[in-house]
Amino acid sequence: MKYKTPTSTAIIGALALLTTGCEPYRNVTSTMTNSPSMATSTLTGGPYTTSKVMVGDRNAKMALHRASGYYAQLSDRQRAMLKKRNIRYFAVEVPAYRNRGNGTPILLYDTQANQLVGKNVIYIASPLNQGNMLNINGRMAKFIGAGMPVAYP
Repeated sequence: MKYKTPTSTAIIGALALLTTGCEPYRNVTSTMTNSPSMATSTLTGGPYTTSKVMVGDRNAKMALHRASGYYAQLSDRQRAMLKKRNIRYFAVEVPAYRNRGNGTPILLYDTQANQLVGKNVIYIASPLNQGNMLNINGRMAKFIGAGMPVAYP
């Protein structure tokens, strides 16, 4: 039986795996939620993760337009009901960030200030339906899905 000598590429690859402690079959999505760049908390109905991924200006403007359009089409009675229930925020889905983390990517919209709370994407692990209530860092938010449709330029 003739043994072949390993090539330099194989040696470098094996050394890289040994020195970094890389596990070749580790689940990539689980490392994303456990990484130090994300803070994990819980919400009513399941966990969520606030990532350090910030949405771009275009996606932020679309989310703002969707949420403000959704709020504008509500009747006075529905707005009074939101105020009575102390719901100031809407959770708007950001479809462009679906494949970048675990769960549904959302941004929070403040109905009184008419602006987004931040540009950091929040990933909701549990499945969401339109109208679900979320408690994120003490803020009660109503999940509105993608909100009003946006005309893409």
